[in-house]
Amino acid sequence: WKMACSARREREQEEHKKARKTDLVAEVEVAKRCKAEGLDPHLDPSNTTGYAGIWCSGKRSMPFDAAVDGHRLGRFSTLADAVICYSKFKQDGLEEARKWKMACSAQREREQEEYKKARKTD
Repeated sequence: WKMACSARREREQEEHKKARKTDLVAEVEVAKRCKAEGLDPHLDPSNTTGYAGIWCSGKRSMPFDAAVDGHRLGRFSTLADAVICYSKFKQDGLEEARKWKMACSAQREREQEEYKKARKTD
């Protein structure tokens, strides 16, 4: 029994390390992309994602939702895209946030088409 508990605890610790590593990679990506866009990411340590107005939706393909001041900005496939959209809304207004969302949607559609083409050729 002790060995089973110990093994389970080790697995949980490994999973936690992997999740934290993924979180750190996402944080670096957010910081890098926000800097490239000239934006300041709005940090919120009390939020599960670490960013104001961004939460996990639980959807597999579009796991991040963004909203600010009563405006739902949309669902995003990456944390960085959601944070940038939120930051654009805060800095430049709703129109710029909508443009960013449209650009993200177009990029996602292109990626899906490429994936479908690659699957057909296999």
